[in-house]
Amino acid sequence: MTKKDYSEPMSETGNWNASRVYTEVEIAEPIINATKYLDIAVNGTLDFSENFYYSNIQKDTLKLEGLKRAVNELLKLIRNTFALCSRKGTPEEMKKYKKRLRAVRELLKKPIVYKLVTDINGNKHVSLNHDKFDGVIDYVSDIKEEMLKPIKINDLIMFHMEDLDPKELKKRIIDDAVDQG
Repeated sequence: MTKKDYSEPMSETGNWNASRVYTEVEIAEPIINATKYLDIAVNGTLDFSENFYYSNIQKDTLKLEGLKRAVNELLKLIRNTFALCSRKGTPEEMKKYKKRLRAVRELLKKPIVYKLVTDINGNKHVSLNHDKFDGVIDYVSDIKEEMLKPIKINDLIMFHMEDLDPKELKKRIIDDAVDQG
């Protein structure tokens, strides 16, 4: 993964904007990584041209590892956002997603969606049961999509504009300016 440039964390007022860095590193990155890893779980690689370099046996291993990493990134996202999800019902939702993802992680440790095959040289390789594996990918993708709702509701990745009353905001800004002298 590429490193982000956080050299400009100062707001226009000169205050340290820690929330911006936290949001980019602890919330946005796991979402982006999970998306990439789900793409690997589906295709075996991120780049179309890389598909020609790997055998189906190698791609099955890459797909399995991609799905495992996607699950781990989503669990990391829950850890990073759980304390911040305070609106009614959202902590309970996040607990449900955590439980479901942990169950998937345990499932992926067992040869249920895959089996280990030994080749003529005695090397072991992953062979996916694609029907079951694709079902797990769909399940994890659905969890990821559902998880974004409480994260959005709690304004962790997008500002809630529907609750904003422009007149009230203007009055608050003027009152703050007057109070500060």
